[in-house]
Amino acid sequence: RPPPETPPEERLGRVRCAYETASSPRRAFPPPSPPDASAPPRTATVLDLHVRNAGSAAAATIRAGFAAGRPIDYVKIDSQLRGPVAAFVGAAAQRSTVVLAPALPSLRRTVSHGAVLLDGVSLRESPRSAWRSEASPAPASLREVVPASVPFEGFGVEDVRSGAFARRLSVARGGEVLVPDAHTAADLGSIAEALATAPGPVTPVGSSGLLD
Repeated sequence: RPPPETPPEERLGRVRCAYETASSPRRAFPPPSPPDASAPPRTATVLDLHVRNAGSAAAATIRAGFAAGRPIDYVKIDSQLRGPVAAFVGAAAQRSTVVLAPALPSLRRTVSHGAVLLDGVSLRESPRSAWRSEASPAPASLREVVPASVPFEGFGVEDVRSGAFARRLSVARGGEVLVPDAHTAADLGSIAEALATAPGPVTPVGSSGLLD
């Protein structure tokens, strides 16, 4: 059965991710190599995984990309964590360090103490939560969307603003998930800068907010 029509907000997020990943040096993950005049222009491959309705095949697509040696620039997820987010995170963590950053401040969706909030209220309690139409309850924290076998470390917003998160990411060795809080677009900018200078294999998993 084909997935239902993609809501406008998610379509916009996909387009923004495609454009920013392909065209913005400041948001290129990992940092671009020195220009090569003989090389073709850099492009981004955007995989439409139908995030909210995807099954194991979508996570397999991520694993196949790593296995083929293709860099994973960005894994786009729903900012309210619907869909098989844990499967995506687990697949990416097999070959890299994952930075899980679903905040979308422009729509008043933030991450605080490792939990997604809508207007400062948890996904489970917010009257605006899209989870009200779901059969299962919303995750209480981002730890719940990370496979139990994968090491997890959270970072407060002060860690993001002080540079502590960037320093920790700079020594990441892969196979773990780092979850920084983000209250504002400036916080996401700090996370993006840390990603752009990280030396090891790192896969950002988040909403389109990280690319703003």
